Amino acid sequence: MIKAFVIFLFILCSVSVFSHRESPVKIIIDTDMGLDDIRAMALLLQSDHVDIQAIIASEGVVEADSAVKYINKMLAFFDKTGIPVYKGHELNNTAPLWRKKVTDLQWDKYPQSENKAQSLHNLKLSGNSSETYIYAALGPLTNLSILLNYQNNFRDRIASVYFAGNYRLADKESQDTNSLNGFNINYDSASAFRVFNSQIPIYCFNLTKKQLPVFNCEILFNDIEKKTVAEIFLAEIFDKPEIKEHLCGQHPYHAYDDVVALYLDEPYIGSFEMYKGDYNTYRVRDWNIVESADLYKEILSGEESAPEERETVVLNDYPYDPELFRDDVKPLVDGIIERHGKEEWKSVLLTNELHRHLGIYSIIGAKMGIRAREILNADLDDVKVESFAGNEPPLSCLNDGLQVATGASLGRGNIFIMVDEILPKSHFVKDDKMLVMSVKQSIVNKITNDVKNAGKKYGLQSKEYFEEIRRLSFEYWLELDRNYIFEEFIERLDKGKE
Repeated sequence: MIKAFVIFLFILCSVSVFSHRESPVKIIIDTDMGLDDIRAMALLLQSDHVDIQAIIASEGVVEADSAVKYINKMLAFFDKTGIPVYKGHELNNTAPLWRKKVTDLQWDKYPQSENKAQSLHNLKLSGNSSETYIYAALGPLTNLSILLNYQNNFRDRIASVYFAGNYRLADKESQDTNSLNGFNINYDSASAFRVFNSQIPIYCFNLTKKQLPVFNCEILFNDIEKKTVAEIFLAEIFDKPEIKEHLCGQHPYHAYDDVVALYLDEPYIGSFEMYKGDYNTYRVRDWNIVESADLYKEILSGEESAPEERETVVLNDYPYDPELFRDDVKPLVDGIIERHGKEEWKSVLLTNELHRHLGIYSIIGAKMGIRAREILNADLDDVKVESFAGNEPPLSCLNDGLQVATGASLGRGNIFIMVDEILPKSHFVKDDKMLVMSVKQSIVNKITNDVKNAGKKYGLQSKEYFEEIRRLSFEYWLELDRNYIFEEFIERLDKGKE
């Protein structure tokens, strides 16, 4: 038992990303600025749940130069000119028929921005080498193919790609004329082929019109006073009779690339499944039309609800002053709180004191519980938990973190320990949804290898070994981001899997 504990000794700091998140997910946007991309951009610029690190202007619906101009005008209007813009590769393909709809929008209302787009080859990702990003591909995959080919470490910095399109290259069954954005993959199919064969995880938003929310014209074109920057911008830019007819005419217009922005803001509205044994490609399993339409309105209006923050019971406040902590923790306190937020700090702090040592599975349990509350928009004590970690350490240590982070506890009778299948996996139930989460195998492998190497170098029972494990623990604590370490999908209890 002691040996098993030593082998898996580890600490990981969980991350809190609630509505108005302290640690929003970092993304790169690649857009060809179609009508749906403009709306997706407005949602992402309005959302508190994403941190836009860069925007790439791609050729597709409009030319790259025009996309640069429109992006910069939007950034100026949203007061987000600090976001770097990069001009993507020009293909000089035949213009799509709907390009004129974009170029004829009310762009002249907005002054020309003085921002200068940089070359795509100058794109450098900030942060340390272990910090990763989501690549939101709203247009063709031309630029992503170039970046993966010419930047040696770019592949390692991208946790996953969210692609507004289908996986058509590999499956003739997905050649559905009603599917979302066949254009994005067909406009530059050679680049798409290279990206899909890069082994980078790709989540395809392969929605049909039956799954897509109808664009709600009342959001923008009614007489209600517009309050947010996003509402004002979209109402102005689309204020042309022919555009209103296109969006709000006899045949309903659907949200297309907008759904990528909705999912980035709140992943509870959809779920994915692996694509026919392809371990790096996923497609939408189901999409909640009603909730995604409601979320659209909530983001634009700035009225998203937020789960409650953890309150103290006997303390006046949680400790944040580095001087209150042990010497090897002091230098890390401010950085961890700044990077991951105070809500995460509270849960991990309580988990460590409850668990009485720095253990991988207890802290991952806290991380998993907070992530589950984020996805389900759940308050403390608001979910029922089923843990598959069993009753034997080290894996059962997951249960302590789950209890602290969710409020579900053995005393309250709303956490259940499953013993038939022992895995770093949990189910979280709220209302009619069950969120299934498990630790990615790549994370488990990395931890196992690091700890095994420490044992080989120093010997399992040596003082130097324990010092190295503690050092690794703090390294993981600071660097690992809960946004990228779990496999996640939602099942609806009233209708089966999404």
